[in-house]
Amino acid sequence: MKEHPTLKAFLAQRDKSLDNQRRSALQKRHARGYRTARENLADLCDPGSFQEYGQLAVAAQRERRGIDDLR
Repeated sequence: MKEHPTLKAFLAQRDKSLDNQRRSALQKRHARGYRTARENLADLCDPGSFQEYGQLAVAAQRERRGIDDLR
């Protein structure tokens, strides 16, 4: 099945926001003794009971910083 280019771009952007794609950010948090929000939610919620929304939301700083910098 052929994927639509827009869907392909959406899936690529979504995948970049996952913790396993952000290893350096994850290592920094763990080095400071912090956990990620997803790690905390995994402990609080039953598996499969939490649905994440706003995963692709961009900070409201677009006048000061470029979109690529905010993603």
